[in-house]
Amino acid sequence: MTDRPEISIIIPSYNVEQYMLACLQSLKNQTFRDFQCIIVDVSTDGTPRIIEDFIKTDARFSVAYGVNKGGPGGARNAGVKMAAGNYVCFVDADDYCHPQMLEILYKTAQGRDIATARIIQTKQALGADYAKISGYKTTVFDDPLKTYLLSHDKIHTAVYSRLYKKSLVEQTPFIEDIMSEDTVFTVVVMDKAKSMAMADAGLYYYYKNPASIMGASFSEHKMHSYLTAIRSVHSYIKDNSPPYLTLAQQRVCTPIFMMLHNRAVRKNKDADMAAKLLPELKQAAKTLHAQGIISYSGISLHHKIRLWNILR
Repeated sequence: MTDRPEISIIIPSYNVEQYMLACLQSLKNQTFRDFQCIIVDVSTDGTPRIIEDFIKTDARFSVAYGVNKGGPGGARNAGVKMAAGNYVCFVDADDYCHPQMLEILYKTAQGRDIATARIIQTKQALGADYAKISGYKTTVFDDPLKTYLLSHDKIHTAVYSRLYKKSLVEQTPFIEDIMSEDTVFTVVVMDKAKSMAMADAGLYYYYKNPASIMGASFSEHKMHSYLTAIRSVHSYIKDNSPPYLTLAQQRVCTPIFMMLHNRAVRKNKDADMAAKLLPELKQAAKTLHAQGIISYSGISLHHKIRLWNILR
């Protein structure tokens, strides 16, 4: 690795002792070698010991402790400040990557602000048997935000399985200590990017960890942080890309609210918490609807009925 690596990988880390080694090993095995990996850790379990043992074996890996007080968004912001690469890649510590991920993304990123690829959802927590990728289709988009808003099935919201020009990420800090911070980041970074290319290859393995922040029980803080994300997306698009305001309402703001209601009330394992959150959530829905942030437009009949029941 040179003093200035081509790629800086940033990993937020919190109590992932079961998964961290598999994640780091998948990065060490990358066919593209010119990278640094910065782990931003605030763990209280055995994760730091695993990290310390691993970084002794490879100088490209380093760890920073105690620099993050703002959840995954804060960890990524801290990592970006330490990044030396020309490109930034975000990886979650309980996931893992195909050995050719960086190689393919780097080739795809040439002349573009963002390179992206497909995510593979897996129930296998500690790595996989990888087949060599010898051919894949590359598609170039000259309006990344429009493409993202119209093609959620192809252009995912998650910040991983991508390379970003570092200069672009430096202009787009994550909102700290909220849920769905990746959605806000993706909307803003897609708007600022002038071009994006997609490699039609599954390069990133997403493991749905039941102990992760997303899998943990729902709380009042989570509800408010989702509402912050919804308002942040609407406010940004209104101020910076108003022609896409209706699309953002249909494809981002309303779906996030429906997901919030589903997690906070319908699937909340804590019945008392669900009962506590429901009145405040109904009032928030009425306010968001009155402000034109969420609407019936562009959503399925099933979701229209659910939203009507919430608003009545």
